Order: sequence, then structure tokens, then C-alpha cells
Amino acid sequence: MTGTVHEWLARAGEDLATVERLLNDEGLTNIAAFHAQQCIEKCFKALIEKAGRPVPRIHDLVRLSALTAEMEEFSDDETTLIELSTVYLDARYPGSTGFLPSGKPDLQDVKRYHQAAEKIFRGVNT
Repeated sequence: MTGTVHEWLARAGEDLATVERLLNDEGLTNIAAFHAQQCIEKCFKALIEKAGRPVPRIHDLVRLSALTAEMEEFSDDETTLIELSTVYLDARYPGSTGFLPSGKPDLQDVKRYHQAAEKIFRGVNT
């Protein structure tokens, strides 16, 4: 594993740990969702880097998942990837706080996002 791949995964692990610390905090569900998105994005980018391909400067998890599909099969829940991409994009602009189209993620959403991030993180680290 190259140094850059290791760095992607180290940062992804930090994001996953952040989600785990926020799993039961109703006031910070949007922040937990943001870190779940970041964990998955960094895992996908680690796979792309490991394959020797240029890492795209995109944040859309569905597109990144498609780029890694031939490298690793996670049977991702595309709905979860779409939701997390929405949370990421919304959180990046002033005045926005990382909400889903239906509003702020709830604890059930965050637990689902955590499961997806953990599954992908564990899969990439095996």
C-alpha cells in the first residue's frame, strides 16, 4: 500500500470514528452524516489511488462508486450514497447545514449511514 493510499484510509478512519462518537447525538446528525460521506469518499479514492488511476476531484459517491466497481464490490445501497452526497453538497455552501431534501437527518438515518461507511471502510482495509 502506497503512502497516499494509507493517508486516504487514515483520514477515512478518523471520519468513521467521528460518526461513531456522534451516533446518539440528535443535535449533530447533520455533522455525523457529513463525516459518513467523507469516510466513504476517502475509501473510494483510496481504491482509485491503489489502482494507479488519477483520483478525481469529485465528491459524488455514486460516481465514485461506479469508478471503483471493477476494483471492489460492496453492493452499495445507491439510495444511501445519493443521500450522503446530498448532505455533503448542501453542507459545503454558506447558509446550509447538511440537510437531506426531506430535512435534517435523524438518528435512524445516521445509524444507516454509519453501517454503510463501516462496511466500506472494513472492505477496503482487508
